[in-house]
Amino acid sequence: EEYWDINKEAEREFDYTVSWVDCLTKNSTGLRGVYHSGNHSNKQVSEKNKTDASIPVPFTPPISVVNNLSMKIINEVYFKLNKNENSKIQHYKSFFFPLDLIGSWGRAYGPKGFFQYQFVIPDNEGTKGIKKILYEIKNHGQIPALGVLKTFGNIESVGMISFPRKGITMALDFQNKGKETLEFLNRLDSIIMEYGGALYPAKDARMSSEVFNKSFPNINEFIK
Repeated sequence: EEYWDINKEAEREFDYTVSWVDCLTKNSTGLRGVYHSGNHSNKQVSEKNKTDASIPVPFTPPISVVNNLSMKIINEVYFKLNKNENSKIQHYKSFFFPLDLIGSWGRAYGPKGFFQYQFVIPDNEGTKGIKKILYEIKNHGQIPALGVLKTFGNIESVGMISFPRKGITMALDFQNKGKETLEFLNRLDSIIMEYGGALYPAKDARMSSEVFNKSFPNINEFIK
């Protein structure tokens, strides 16, 4: 509910809005986050804000270094670093693509890699659906390595099978633990379908044809 209040106000003032979320915090709501919003600046940007420097992950480790312990530490540090910051000028790359600070960051997941799971739920069901998703994540016990929460606007897509639609969208990265992770994501699929939502095909590696067809009701028109 707090996210919706913050977002409603920020969208009136800013062109770009997105939030980082920690899905397994132990507070009363089960969710905390940092809300980012911005507009393009007309001010002169210093050279230090234009750096393309990154910290590389030089090789793929034999096991994933992205796990519940490391994510608890990273989430705690990220939250505290951003907790009291109000505004600053930054380069668009660091604003839109913060993960690019770490080169080849996907290697950190080890040889089995990871799944990015992104979905959208219509506005009228958004809060209920997100709460149920969070409950399932807590019940499963696998901390998402990345949680991003944002809303899509009112502009209707001209695409027959376009993913964006008015509602709230969430992207979550999960370490690939094989069958255990796949079964867990199937349970999330059921929740998304229950609330009239859709999965994002461009980031998907495992959704069923049934879920795809429910996500895109215009599929038959597209096939024709």
